Amino acid sequence: MRRLFFACVAVVMVAACTSTTGTSISEERLAELKKGRATIQDVTAQFGQPSAAQLMPNGERVLVYTQQKVRMDPKAAIPIVGLFANESGYSTATVSITFATDGTLASYSSQSMNFGGGTSYSSGAK
Repeated sequence: MRRLFFACVAVVMVAACTSTTGTSISEERLAELKKGRATIQDVTAQFGQPSAAQLMPNGERVLVYTQQKVRMDPKAAIPIVGLFANESGYSTATVSITFATDGTLASYSSQSMNFGGGTSYSSGAK
């Protein structure tokens, strides 16, 4: 019974040390979008509302989806040891989807950044 209690406490501590916000869009899901065919409505139906939207001077529209992950390793709280032996980190992934003036998909790109020991993302552009 005592082991079960400590196992439950450990699971709660680990879960409390990770925070994720935003929308995750994998490159596989992006690749499903067809250039010249997918519309803004198709994309928002599939991925939800974007983090930001922008109307460009040339009439194109850009939808931006972001996701941030913060991981706090419990070892970071250990004096001295925590400075060197923890995997705390911060990661962010951004996907920009550009639509032509007729409202159809023109291009998309993704970017990721990883600071410390957080989960990394892949990046690419199409």
